[in-house]
Amino acid sequence: MLKDIIKVQPLDKYNLRLSFEDGVERIADISQLIEFTGIFEPLKFKAYFYGVKVNPEWGTIYWENGLRSRGSLCCRYRSSYSKLSIR
Repeated sequence: MLKDIIKVQPLDKYNLRLSFEDGVERIADISQLIEFTGIFEPLKFKAYFYGVKVNPEWGTIYWENGLRSRGSLCCRYRSSYSKLSIR
């Protein structure tokens, strides 16, 4: 079962501290999960990267201006595997 993200904190070097609904926290290194090309290219700019937000309705993270409207970057994890995924 996928767990929703309830809080996100951007960190240095394209890391995000993600807090999930069940109390688990994970650090996600976004640079290891995506390439900064195409729709994800704006994320390589620190000011844009730090604008990450949580959409409580979706239970995922997103960025304004393109990523949200063209398909959002969704980080979730399966409690049985404790692995982050991007979809």
